[in-house]
Amino acid sequence: MCGPAYGCSPRFIDGLAARGLDAVVEVRPSSLVADTGRGNETKPVPASDLLGGAKWRSFVVPVAGVGDRSVTYAVSRLGGGRVGSGPMGSLFVAQTGGIKGVHPGTVFGFCLADDVALAELIETVGWARWIRPLIRRGEKSTERQEATPADEPGVVNGIQPKLRANIKLSRGHDQVNAAARLISHEAPTLRHMLASESQPVNVVELFAGAGGMGLGFRLACPERYRLVYAGEVDPICVQTLRSSHGALDETLMGDSRWTPALVEPVDLRSKEALEGAERAAGTWGGADVLIGGPPCQGF
Repeated sequence: MCGPAYGCSPRFIDGLAARGLDAVVEVRPSSLVADTGRGNETKPVPASDLLGGAKWRSFVVPVAGVGDRSVTYAVSRLGGGRVGSGPMGSLFVAQTGGIKGVHPGTVFGFCLADDVALAELIETVGWARWIRPLIRRGEKSTERQEATPADEPGVVNGIQPKLRANIKLSRGHDQVNAAARLISHEAPTLRHMLASESQPVNVVELFAGAGGMGLGFRLACPERYRLVYAGEVDPICVQTLRSSHGALDETLMGDSRWTPALVEPVDLRSKEALEGAERAAGTWGGADVLIGGPPCQGF
């Protein structure tokens, strides 16, 4: 018995026949098969084309390796034939579920042996389909038994975090793990660690308007973001920027190194504006973040 990877190979089936083996293989619905059921070999067609003449019988087949489970199959012989240019044998098909036509529950098979019962054919193909998942399940079970807590993914300080579907369940988990957390050292807090040990982020604000975007960066983390340039063409907005920056420096940091030293109305379409932004950012080592809100609603 074997799956479609080998079952669709005429050369492989030839090798089985040459050794006199009574083999059953699964073939794909698209595999070309020649029907010889009426004594005359027909032109090869996809196996799925033979479903039209199927005469179904129902069988309950136990799931391979699982004693308490079974699957109901509708099974039909499709007559004698061959897969591709391989040796002669018999074709059959089995389906689960109530969907007509070819679907994931459809199994086409080819048998080299004579006078094999339909129930035995589908049970044999079932082993070919289920043997690999059963092996994988057994391997995973063995790995879980042999793994130590430190080897398992997601373990922190010897504690395996559990699914927390709701508040009540979360509180229960927390109570169970309280003793373990007291014994083991707490995991280090990484939040803000990189920010506290790195240089300030230089922000350039273009089309600044009244400065709302730059203000958001400064308020989000005053010791992290430095506003090095603010470009705006409207003189009224520029006056608002100056007042906001002065009040912000005094309130947050107590000095003026975190906002532009000079803000003048500037046409950001000009080369001079670009050069002024580059100079201002270069004073602090360059720009890290560029923000802006073009086009302004006023235009």
